[in-house]
Amino acid sequence: MNTDPASPSKSSLRQTWYTLRLLRRGTRLVWNKRMAWTLVWLISLTVLYYQWENWRSARELADTRRRLLERIGTEDPMALVPPAVPDSQNYFANATIQSWAKPRRPGGLVLDYHPPVAELAPKDLIVPEIKESYPDNVSALDLAGWAVKRATAGREIPQGQSPASVLDAELGNGNGLLPKLAEGLELPFSMMKPGQRELLQAAGGNVWNAENVYFRHFNDLMRSFGLHLRAAARAGNQAKTNQTALITLRFAEAPSTHALIGGLVSLAGHDIAFDAL
Repeated sequence: MNTDPASPSKSSLRQTWYTLRLLRRGTRLVWNKRMAWTLVWLISLTVLYYQWENWRSARELADTRRRLLERIGTEDPMALVPPAVPDSQNYFANATIQSWAKPRRPGGLVLDYHPPVAELAPKDLIVPEIKESYPDNVSALDLAGWAVKRATAGREIPQGQSPASVLDAELGNGNGLLPKLAEGLELPFSMMKPGQRELLQAAGGNVWNAENVYFRHFNDLMRSFGLHLRAAARAGNQAKTNQTALITLRFAEAPSTHALIGGLVSLAGHDIAFDAL
């Protein structure tokens, strides 16, 4: 009788032998000439399918391009780009807005805008929530909840004043920014500089190489405008309501450029603007 614990028993050796034999038979069953040829055929058919797809897609793309050129009459993108907007007709030539524009590269044409979003509201402002109403899909400032937050922070609404008037007064004119941004509202165009034509010219007319102008923290800026707009409207401050609404809509128009992202940003800006309106 084997009493050595380190010595494997006959049953365990027999079990290991059966396992190895089963694995070997399974390998032979799966991996054989028939299976190898099956894999070769599958890989070949897959390669042929994708080659056919590439050929078909190339033909469709060429046909689509031909029909597009027949429709528009030219393949020169510069012929389709709107003319450059002179500063005398461009709201975005506003001196305050242009002070936010910084060259993306030293000496480069492309500018990025860096608006001082934080300056549009006091640093210690308790921001009211915006409540959504379903199914009407109407949003509004939660001024009642805002008053409770202020009271909890030891800043109760003064006697005889409404929460809307207090909020509008605290927001004021955005540290003087809103009156500056109202300059040029009568101008017909709102185009971030440089415009679409200038960017395409810098890229040699190649739309794929044309760069985009970026407006940093655009959504935050639009929401700040929306807060001013909502507060002024609730407080009955008609002059500020009208002015802020026009500024908000002008900024919503400006990002729309030749690139898809510009159109999407513009749509988001309009959504925020009209939500506030």
